[in-house]
Amino acid sequence: MFVISCWIALSSNPSQSQGLYNDGANIVVSTGATVFIDGDANGNFRNENGGLIDIDGDIIVEGNWTNNAVNNVFTNRNNDG
Repeated sequence: MFVISCWIALSSNPSQSQGLYNDGANIVVSTGATVFIDGDANGNFRNENGGLIDIDGDIIVEGNWTNNAVNNVFTNRNNDG
């Protein structure tokens, strides 16, 4: 099972970032699931406003990972994922 509850911002304008933008949601990546953020090195992940990730699967980011939230981005850390 793979669940994403967040805003996804993709842009065809090369001057803007591409990828995944999490504006305060909780993203759950279940065991066996993979989130691949493609974008030819512009596939960025940006976390804002207290967004959280519960990761038991894999996340592959081609670009940059930016956590602008005040909290640690990962929740339910239990040696999985």
